[in-house]
Amino acid sequence: FFFSSRRRHTRYIGDWSSDVCSSDLEDFQKAEDTYYLNAIAASATAGSSSGANTAEKFIDYVAQLGALGWTPNIALTTHAGWAGLLKTKPADYSVPGGMVIDNQGNVRIVGVPVIPHSLVTASKIYVMDSSKFAIAQQSGLAVRSTEFDQDDFIKNLITFRCEARCELLQFQPTAAVYGAI
Repeated sequence: FFFSSRRRHTRYIGDWSSDVCSSDLEDFQKAEDTYYLNAIAASATAGSSSGANTAEKFIDYVAQLGALGWTPNIALTTHAGWAGLLKTKPADYSVPGGMVIDNQGNVRIVGVPVIPHSLVTASKIYVMDSSKFAIAQQSGLAVRSTEFDQDDFIKNLITFRCEARCELLQFQPTAAVYGAI
């Protein structure tokens, strides 16, 4: 994965601060997260569930990953999926078996934390053994500015370039289940 961004900002040289390229850093983080989630989804085991509701599907995916010999330790879903989980109530309004919701809305299913993430594809969930994945950086995030370029200096422009080289290492690509909720 290689990300490169280049933007020009009109600022007084003595006035620019750390927020000048914050949008570049946000773009980098979003592009990086999207790249990693897509890479995991492409090689993950397809989720299989006959669950009638969101909680039952989550539990099926946790069981499916466990049956493959992996230890589920995180689940990523959309904010809507997370909300659907919180709204899942049996007829007696109890919390479904194996589900814990703390007073801050943090959800765990059979001990696996369920994390809402804005870049997860709609109506999807990842259940993973995250110990089988790592991010390798060939180089850290490099931010360069060209405030001393004569043309930019005359026009009171600063050009920033942010780039990084990194890759997702999937030691065991099947250590993730990707399914619908």
